[in-house]
Amino acid sequence: MAHFKSYRSIDQIALLSRNVADLQNQLLEQVCEDFEIVFAKGEVMTRKGMLAEACLVMDALGDASRTRLVNWFCNTQLREYRQIFRGTDEVCNSYILFPTSI
Repeated sequence: MAHFKSYRSIDQIALLSRNVADLQNQLLEQVCEDFEIVFAKGEVMTRKGMLAEACLVMDALGDASRTRLVNWFCNTQLREYRQIFRGTDEVCNSYILFPTSI
């Protein structure tokens, strides 16, 4: 669509551009949902082929999509650590005061 950017004043090009953007958003949401479902069900190893293809889709969608997926993955993987080591937790405070006690 970058090639047609200067032609967006033409109704058909503007409509096509909106349709492409809508499809890209739908793909992004579907891939993110697929990742969430696969990880929630613990099916990563059995669905790794599908996840690899989904990563290719994210690459095609661009940097913002890839960043969204990487951020989701990191947040998902670090969720338990954040719960354990947040500053108000007793475990965190005990570790800071007495690091050898844990």
